Amino acid sequence: KSQLLYYLSYLADKKKYFSIENKFFEAENLFRKALKEEPDNLDFRSQLALALIEQNKNNEAERNIIEVLKKDS
Repeated sequence: KSQLLYYLSYLADKKKYFSIENKFFEAENLFRKALKEEPDNLDFRSQLALALIEQNKNNEAERNIIEVLKKDS
C-alpha cells in the first residue's frame, strides 16, 4: 500500500509539472497507467479526461467523464 501512496504523490507532482509544461500526452500516459492499477479511481479518470481535453481528444474525454458521472452518482 505504501508503494501506491508514493505513486499517487508522484502523480500529483507530475500533474503540476505537466500543467506548467503543457505535456498533456505524458500526463495521459501516466493516468492510464494509474487506472490499470486502480480502474475504479474516479480522480485518475477525471484527470485523464482533462489531459485528453487539452489534446482535443474530446470523444474519448467525454466517455471518461460519463464513466465518472455514472460511478459517482
